[in-house]
Amino acid sequence: MKHHYFIVLELPGESNLKLTEGQAVPRDFWENAAATVSQGSAKIICRRQDTGVSEDLRKHARKIKQFTTYILVSMRFNRKPAKTGKALNKELSACISTAASGMVLENDPAYRLITLEAA
Repeated sequence: MKHHYFIVLELPGESNLKLTEGQAVPRDFWENAAATVSQGSAKIICRRQDTGVSEDLRKHARKIKQFTTYILVSMRFNRKPAKTGKALNKELSACISTAASGMVLENDPAYRLITLEAA
């Protein structure tokens, strides 16, 4: 039986992973984000089966020192996903690389939370 999980990823600060204007997420952003996740350069902030990810994100965001971009990924797993690891990064990267579009969920002065929509 598959279980639904919400996973929040913190992207590193490279300029090709920052969005500075508007609500639209350009296609090359998803390609760059997928590559970053695949390489293991994104940090998993939380992974939960409920919508409590927003509380976890806000708690984490209080500690950041510079503007940060986060991605919210919604996926189904056969079992609880690992906290880290190449297999999880590969699955997350594949999900991100198939994103047709995305939407900015939170546009805070300290961070931006983006969700993706599958192709």
